[in-house]
Amino acid sequence: MRLPIPERVTTKQTLVLAVTLLCVQLVEGTDLPFALLTFAYVLILAFSYNMAGGINYPSGAWILFTGLETALIGIVYKALLLQPGDANLQEPVITMAVYCAGLAGMGLAGWLSRIIRPKEGWLAGLSVGESMKLSAIGCLAIGVGLGYVTRKSHDESGTVGSALNQLNHFNQLAILLGTMYQIKKSGGKSSTNWVVWASGGYLFGLGLLTFSKEGMFTPIITWLICAVILRFDFSRAQVIAGAAAMLFTIYYLVPFSQAGRASRDPDASLSEQISAASVYLTDLEGTRSLYLEGADVVNISDVPHFYNGPEGIFDRLQMLAFDDALITITDEGNVFGLTPALGTFMNAIPRFIWPEKPQYKTGNVYGQQIGVLSENDETTGISFSPTGDAYHEAKWFGVIVILPLITLIMFVVCDTLSGDVRKAPWGLLFLALFAHAAPEGGVPGPIWLATYGAESVIFAALFSGWLMPYLSRLFTRRKRAIGLAVQQRVPLRPRRLREAGQESPVV
Repeated sequence: MRLPIPERVTTKQTLVLAVTLLCVQLVEGTDLPFALLTFAYVLILAFSYNMAGGINYPSGAWILFTGLETALIGIVYKALLLQPGDANLQEPVITMAVYCAGLAGMGLAGWLSRIIRPKEGWLAGLSVGESMKLSAIGCLAIGVGLGYVTRKSHDESGTVGSALNQLNHFNQLAILLGTMYQIKKSGGKSSTNWVVWASGGYLFGLGLLTFSKEGMFTPIITWLICAVILRFDFSRAQVIAGAAAMLFTIYYLVPFSQAGRASRDPDASLSEQISAASVYLTDLEGTRSLYLEGADVVNISDVPHFYNGPEGIFDRLQMLAFDDALITITDEGNVFGLTPALGTFMNAIPRFIWPEKPQYKTGNVYGQQIGVLSENDETTGISFSPTGDAYHEAKWFGVIVILPLITLIMFVVCDTLSGDVRKAPWGLLFLALFAHAAPEGGVPGPIWLATYGAESVIFAALFSGWLMPYLSRLFTRRKRAIGLAVQQRVPLRPRRLREAGQESPVV
């Protein structure tokens, strides 16, 4: 079966979901204004998605990921829990109105990008062709190598290791190239090979060692994006196995991540990380119980929450709770200003040009403002959506003017470089980055993707689409030359002499 992610959403599909959700919310006691805004949100999401060109272009994928992971998944899941949609929010109507306006602005930006972008992406011509598997192997080797070299540079700014770390998305690209190669080679019968498993296992292992949910889900989502875009026909067994693996991850590994992060030492050695992770992994049921006990100790009323209780991974698949808290303090007179947006643009200047450029940790500052983080905590960051961040920076002007302009810049850059993501794997790398950055990167997210993110994709494309095929042709020519040289030195026995048992002269 092919997963039902259409290139365009029909009016009938949109209305069925919007009307059903509206009726369910009203039955569950959701206030009419919030329910109507949710209805409008579904319509705007579908319209904006179609205007940008759907899932086959980075702009359409960004709108889809933002719309789903910011609010829609959370609202639908809450309806399934039989909880009113606006419960536990301080300013539910304003928050949904902000979301609708922000999504409409993204749709406008997607439509303008569709007019501006070229018919063919600039990187679409970098086709790896027959060298695709070799390029995937090269990406795996480079990704692991750079990860080892820069393992101590994640939190250091201005170093070569830090710069390389920001450009290192080679393991994700190895998964994309390996998956694309396998689907085309097998005629759609299989989608994985040893390169995909090695790259995915490496990223998943890093996620386990660092107790990172993002790290554990990244290889799965990267492979899934490629398989879905290429319309891979999943068997029933693959769907069942995938669903079981996802349930296992949600049930056990999400609590493992939450419990382990509380005791994680960022300066620990590799052996110490393995030892710490193994303590929790060898008793997953006990780890889950430990996590649930910790969740019970925390008073849920002390932190922004969307559901009536902790819901594991679904707490991460919505931004409503923290955005609502940020919007509430904004309406109380705490407008932050455009410093985060301007600061992120300035951050695109390399540090070797501007050694003293300032750093802005808005996720940490916003967390202190809404009362989730203490004033002494200068390291923890809280995620907010681009729309919620834009409202906090400049209220409606930020949502209606600033955010669409920034989004348009990112759309034009990504769409121009990628083009149709089905024609070359480089656009798929944008989609893999969007899956995490779109809903929770704030306003700096699209700016980062238009600068450092674009540089990462260009760097990876040039390496995989130009350097690796060149090395492949060079290696092949050398191998042929060696073969010919060897043949010229091997005694040749014509067939008639071999049959007679006679020796042939040496050539």
